[in-house]
Amino acid sequence: MPLLKTISKHLALLFVPLIYLALSDIAFYHSLQSLTQKRRLYFLPPFLLFSALSFSASKYFWFLPGVTSLWCLAVTLKVLHTISVLHIEKWPTPQTPPGLTQKENFVFNFRAAYRIWGNPQLLNTTPGPENEKKSQQSLSVFLFLRLIKLPIYYYIHVRIIPAAFAETLVEFIPQDLSPEEQILFRRLFYVWSEVTARELVIRSYMAVYWIWESLVYLDGANSILACFFVLIGLDEPRDWPSLFGNPADVTGLRTFWSRFWHRVAVRPYMNYGKVAASSLGLGAAESKLVVAFVVFALSGVSHSAVSWQLGQKEWWLDIWWFLMNFLGCTGELVFLMGVRSLAKRLGWSQELKMIEESWFGRLFGYAWVFGFFFWSVPKWKYPAMYQTAVVTARWNEIWSKMRIVTFAPGWDGCMMGVGMIVWDRGKGEMIVVVRMRKPWNEMTTT
Repeated sequence: MPLLKTISKHLALLFVPLIYLALSDIAFYHSLQSLTQKRRLYFLPPFLLFSALSFSASKYFWFLPGVTSLWCLAVTLKVLHTISVLHIEKWPTPQTPPGLTQKENFVFNFRAAYRIWGNPQLLNTTPGPENEKKSQQSLSVFLFLRLIKLPIYYYIHVRIIPAAFAETLVEFIPQDLSPEEQILFRRLFYVWSEVTARELVIRSYMAVYWIWESLVYLDGANSILACFFVLIGLDEPRDWPSLFGNPADVTGLRTFWSRFWHRVAVRPYMNYGKVAASSLGLGAAESKLVVAFVVFALSGVSHSAVSWQLGQKEWWLDIWWFLMNFLGCTGELVFLMGVRSLAKRLGWSQELKMIEESWFGRLFGYAWVFGFFFWSVPKWKYPAMYQTAVVTARWNEIWSKMRIVTFAPGWDGCMMGVGMIVWDRGKGEMIVVVRMRKPWNEMTTT
């Protein structure tokens, strides 16, 4: 009974973040229905309050792997999207068609609010010929293509990758992820620490694995939500396009983020960047740079908020890493502009374009992207993994020094399930003393 009571308590706590989210959605709904921007500002404080409480209550998802981080990311994006669409874009209040009953009027307004609330990209929110021309998958094909991903993702992520990793690296140890291992070029140039083959393999693994892990969780969650909202009739299949692009379109760091990576948060983030650029009174080229900087900075802030909620000490590394990606994209652009300018002077523009579009250009782009992640991802991911590896190693050491001791026969009345842990300082061993539930002479051995 105590176990059942504990389980019931944890299941009940799962509704806490959902209730806070619903309250913030109510504030969003009334804000959207407001006819003036001044009235919309009245609903902003309660919306932010309940969103923050929902974000904080994500801790109740602790026993559901990955759900806490996904929930925090979703709430953070919802806040930034709501402020963007209602207070920057100033999305107009939906116009109710005449002749509707009170119930029909509410249903119309609810669907209009829903189309904006969970749609940061604002896909298919305005009727027009461009939306009507979009081809749409049949429901059966849509559900099949979304649901078939889940067992494939699960089997690869849980079975194949860990098995392959165990055959090559066995497991991570703290030395693999130590602060010294996070440094690469300084160790190579100054030769004050050897760079081993194992370290290079781990770096290569991490440079790719973070992409795969993000794809599994984000695209998996997207597929589940897509099937749910399409089945209940709130959405159509065309409202849920593929989240990620084609890896073959990646020709550099900029195309990695613009063509392959998901663009769910790009529109609201760009709106904040445009506000910043316009307030500075910059030209077209400088404005694009500022917008890109704000997009990467807000991405870093959003992920760092999640890391902070998860209790990671180095939460600020998310901001650092996304800003490094901004610098990498900027450096890539400057390099290409310089090369193309030189080719134009020499009359080789056509030849350079052919090389860029050839297999060599794609291979060079893949190598550049991999090299950037090979250098930067360990600096981003290793600190948190190092702390986990240290804790795991300590517990492994403790368990390795533990030995089970039972009372000798003849000790009547000993009860099974009552235990005592004793540390033997002389031998440096942890001893678990187990007391029997039934008298020793009534115990049977198997």
